[in-house]
Amino acid sequence: MTRSSLVKGLLPVVLSLTLAACGNPQEQARLKLGRMNVKYNEDSFVERARDGDALAVALFLQAGMSPNATNQQGETPLLAAARFGRQEVVRRLLAQGADPNFKDRKFGAPPLSWAAVKGYPTIINLLLEKGADLKAKDEKNGMTALLSAAMGGKTEAIKILLTKGAEINATDNQNRTALILAAHYGRTQAVQLLLDQGADPKIKEQQQGLTALMAAVTRGKTDVVKALVEKGVGINTPDNWGKTPLMWAAQGGRQQELQLLLAKGAEINAKDRDGRTALDLARIYRQKKAEEILLQARAQAGTGAVSPPQGEPAARPPAAKPAGQTKGQGH
Repeated sequence: MTRSSLVKGLLPVVLSLTLAACGNPQEQARLKLGRMNVKYNEDSFVERARDGDALAVALFLQAGMSPNATNQQGETPLLAAARFGRQEVVRRLLAQGADPNFKDRKFGAPPLSWAAVKGYPTIINLLLEKGADLKAKDEKNGMTALLSAAMGGKTEAIKILLTKGAEINATDNQNRTALILAAHYGRTQAVQLLLDQGADPKIKEQQQGLTALMAAVTRGKTDVVKALVEKGVGINTPDNWGKTPLMWAAQGGRQQELQLLLAKGAEINAKDRDGRTALDLARIYRQKKAEEILLQARAQAGTGAVSPPQGEPAARPPAAKPAGQTKGQGH
């Protein structure tokens, strides 16, 4: 057989295969992705979803890729789209059966938590309409979507979640509530909203026994402290060490918070479990300005201790980093 006749014999075969591909929607979709220089694999699918490329996502689905495919990091297209606010992609994926409760590998957080912490109301509604679980918690810190929204100070997200039935006093693995997290990160509007909706300011986190007010005081979140004391929260409630918010303000040198609490009638000579007053703590931690404020208010010393007992927490507790937090958000 000559080369010419061989080529002639193959032409019908190649032509038939090409026509078959053209008539197959899956193959057509793969060909289009190829012309777009988009690789047909799970990593590429998730990447296109993350970037909001609705056309490429539609072609991946048409080509037969599962909407619940995961990349090498264990992330689905829906997780990526929800995290980056890709509304149209989220809508398309959910319509094709994407699992709204699938959790990522890094934090064990579902799409609803990502949409909540970033504050994407439309995406939150889309996920809830398709069965996203309001009570679902991330596996790293045990945070619900409401706690994530509060941490980010996303008031619209908080409103939607509460309207849909989220538990306002739900706690994470450290017994932190949405109110405590909002206070800790200085989310004043979120704090006011949660208080108006009935959040309990008496709940204490587990590690040190801090209330929302103490969390705000230790972090120097003056506006949050104002919002809380204006609502009449307990200003003399002690933590696990017997310290009141005033003591924390004195120990950390939080002058504005100190003056606010004194103006609201905080007990100036209350003692912690080691018999120390706010004045003692100001002296121990060398907070001269705080000491002056307390002396002007006629504060008294307690035991006169000159150093903190071994194992006592620092003046400012370390910042917590719940799941869902990303660099630059400042939660």
